[in-house]
Amino acid sequence: MEKTEQILEAFLDLERSRQRESELRIDYESQLQGIRSIIEAESKDSLFAALVGVLKTLIHCEHVFILKSEEDGSMRPSLSTRVQIQDTRWFPDTLFQRVLRGKPAAVFNINLVREWHQQSEESREGIASALHFKLEDGKKASILICTHTAQRHFNPTHIKQLRRFMPFVSQGFATLELKQAIRERDRFFALSLELMAIIDKKGYFKQLNHAWQTTLGYTEKQIKSRPFFNFIRPRDRQQLIRKLSSVTRQNAPLLEECRFRQSDGRTIWLSCSIVMNTQDDLYYISARDVTARVKAEQQLLKDATHDALTGLHNRSVFVDHLVKVLQYNHRKKHFDFALLYFDLDRFKLINDSLGHLVGDQVLIEISKRIKETVRSADSIARLGGDEFAILLIDINKAADVISLTKRLIERIEEPLCLDRREIKISASVGITLSRDDHASSEEVLRDADIAMYAAKNSDTSKYMLFDKKMHAKALALLQLEMDMDNALQHSEFTLVYQAIVEIKTEKIISFEALVRWQHPERGMIPPSDFIPLAEENGFIIQLGTWIFKTACEKIKTLRTTHPKHKNTSIHINISPRQFWKNGFVEELVQVVSALNLPPKAIILEVTESVILQNAMEAFEIFEKIKQLGFPLYIDDFGTGYSSLSYLHQFPFEGLKIDRSFVDVIEKDKKCNELIKTILQLAKNFGLEVVAEGVEKKEQSDYLMAQGCKYAQGYLYAEPQEEID
Repeated sequence: MEKTEQILEAFLDLERSRQRESELRIDYESQLQGIRSIIEAESKDSLFAALVGVLKTLIHCEHVFILKSEEDGSMRPSLSTRVQIQDTRWFPDTLFQRVLRGKPAAVFNINLVREWHQQSEESREGIASALHFKLEDGKKASILICTHTAQRHFNPTHIKQLRRFMPFVSQGFATLELKQAIRERDRFFALSLELMAIIDKKGYFKQLNHAWQTTLGYTEKQIKSRPFFNFIRPRDRQQLIRKLSSVTRQNAPLLEECRFRQSDGRTIWLSCSIVMNTQDDLYYISARDVTARVKAEQQLLKDATHDALTGLHNRSVFVDHLVKVLQYNHRKKHFDFALLYFDLDRFKLINDSLGHLVGDQVLIEISKRIKETVRSADSIARLGGDEFAILLIDINKAADVISLTKRLIERIEEPLCLDRREIKISASVGITLSRDDHASSEEVLRDADIAMYAAKNSDTSKYMLFDKKMHAKALALLQLEMDMDNALQHSEFTLVYQAIVEIKTEKIISFEALVRWQHPERGMIPPSDFIPLAEENGFIIQLGTWIFKTACEKIKTLRTTHPKHKNTSIHINISPRQFWKNGFVEELVQVVSALNLPPKAIILEVTESVILQNAMEAFEIFEKIKQLGFPLYIDDFGTGYSSLSYLHQFPFEGLKIDRSFVDVIEKDKKCNELIKTILQLAKNFGLEVVAEGVEKKEQSDYLMAQGCKYAQGYLYAEPQEEID
């Protein structure tokens, strides 16, 4: 009986072993299938589902979730089977810190753990125990948590089982991340606007994205049928192949810009970055279309060396050429050159009257005429505005340069027909010949510039050949300009006053304020020497302000202290720069208001150059001045181009006949007729007339006979500092 029982017990043990083996095999197959699903998962959701299935089989947990670290140090669920856990936030304390250091933890009662105790009752409901494992699923630290409703469910055996299983889980997440990276790479490769390709050592394409087809215009089959280098223009191809050999040797990336041929025969520029993988002997290429940028750079280079309007060289290139010619001249005794420097006379008038578009057309046409006149070996440049320069090289004698200059002037002066309008242009040319004492290109340009201004100021010649006296005169003017800055502070300027009289009675009715400069070294400097200079450099603005204030103070004192002058006025010249200065009218009002002087006592004289600058705006300023009570006179009347038209358009109360007409009274019948015409026009428009520069009684008698009431000049009174 005892033996029978032993056999039966053995049989039962064997059956139980078979049953246990069957269960283990099923568990093992289930786990193996789960591990396979984890490793082969294509998304995080499918991986997590496979993970949960294995865990429930392996350790019989009820819920699973994964906590991931945030930037602020907290942790949030990234995946969870329990809805109540999804929106929770966890703050690592002792337990979690231990787990994150790689030490698994089984919690028998979650309510005794700080991290769990901080969660809401809803999120903890139905959970008694939990198992915690560090999970390697990316760069951020993560914790895998399994839960159960029973306390003390998890034990060391579960930890041991999971410890063997966790590497598969981590591998699954790593594999998934790699798959996603590969998919993103392939998607980027396919969709990238940049041209991306892999080619073999022979240059044939192994892989390429669609951007190559879009950019070059070939099909994928056409591109793959020929080597990469065949699409590159021959000149660039050889250079690239030569540089690629260094890439092979040095294993360094190559950056190169090449011209590629498109299917329609056009050329585009591609910037290529090429790296060689020595392990598989493949070249990895990334390229982008830089045609627009290259063309822009080429245009910038052209703009940097050429004038955009005329296409001539600009100053920078011209000076560089001049430097080289000057250096060659110093080395070679019989190599001479000449520099012509010129601008167009009264070009500003064309711009102001006909507009800048017409002015530009004039410059373009003049440039063409210059190129037609000089040799192809000579350099031509537009230096700026209406200024041009020509460098004549290897000249034989000065006479040849003069002859060419005359031909050039004649060609420039030929009438231009633009917009059905005939325009006449003239030029003033300065010439300098090469000399041994020319030390720099700046000196050559300076001498030619000085000669040009000498030609411009000459009444007899349209060109001038530089001599050293011109330089001395230019230096004197420069010194005068520098002295001018201090002259006002040192009280070197004074005002003198010339009477304006009624011709018939010679009674003084007004004065004109005239400025003089008593230089401490050079003595009295004529206004004709310093007024144009002050106008040019802008000093006339502060000088004009001083003149106006000083003259107003003078007439105020005169009207107050001399009863016979209580109604006497004073004429003050206003320069164009002073007139156009911001706040000019307000400055007039401020001065007369401070002196309690009636505006009618101040007669403002302007020349027509004020109007030429901007007739419409000038009219508005004139109207404002008139409304304030200041009388306006037009000075030097008859010397300009449009003076007659101004008499009825602008609110002038009088005009002054220029002394150039008075000088030739009874000598030039045409001038006599012009004076008659001016006086008749003035009478028709109700304007007063003052004749300037009357020095002879015959002139005075003639003017009075023609109806001119007022005059000024040495015949009646010289300019004086003090007024009686």
